[in-house]
Amino acid sequence: MEKLFTKNVKPRYRVCNTASFVWFLFVCCLLSSSLYAQSQSNVSGTVKDETGMPLAGVTVMEKNTNNGVITDFDGNYNISIVKDKAVLV
Repeated sequence: MEKLFTKNVKPRYRVCNTASFVWFLFVCCLLSSSLYAQSQSNVSGTVKDETGMPLAGVTVMEKNTNNGVITDFDGNYNISIVKDKAVLV
């Protein structure tokens, strides 16, 4: 029984150093952020009234989400959408 509980047993796995672990986390973060960025796309446009005049301060939203922007003084907007077939309201 004494041989089963010896204190001089070497571990079977290799412990990686801190620098390689930090490098691994950095690469994982880069890969995940690039995958996330590819799933979004930008849509831009201009909101005008019936006479063709630009409308400032109009809210443009992605339907069924909280994602939205407000048009600038010239009626222009730029919104990042997540869904492929998003509807803007």
